[in-house]
Amino acid sequence: MFNAMNPLNNKTADPLIRAEAEKKLKEQKFLYHQEYQQSLEEIDKNFELKKQELIRQNEEEIEREKVKWDKYKKDQEKKIRDEIESDIDMKIQSFKDELRMEEEREVRRIEDETK
Repeated sequence: MFNAMNPLNNKTADPLIRAEAEKKLKEQKFLYHQEYQQSLEEIDKNFELKKQELIRQNEEEIEREKVKWDKYKKDQEKKIRDEIESDIDMKIQSFKDELRMEEEREVRRIEDETK
């Protein structure tokens, strides 16, 4: 019964009615296709926005990590320099102490010889 009333399936239907029905179906199909394309474009746009946001977040995280590691590296370099300077200072002090002790021994030796 439904097919008999559908102007596209009814061979005896008025050609103008049939043409009008085909035109409306084409328009509807075109509108559905436009909505589909708009949906795809919206999905692509949202995907691109989300992708850009994730890239931005990743770049910020990378920059934070870089700053953190640069600070760590600088702190380690300072620690090593301080240790080296401390070691050098100890060696210098030890050398001075040895010189002073040697000088004191020499002074005593000379004093002992002059007595």
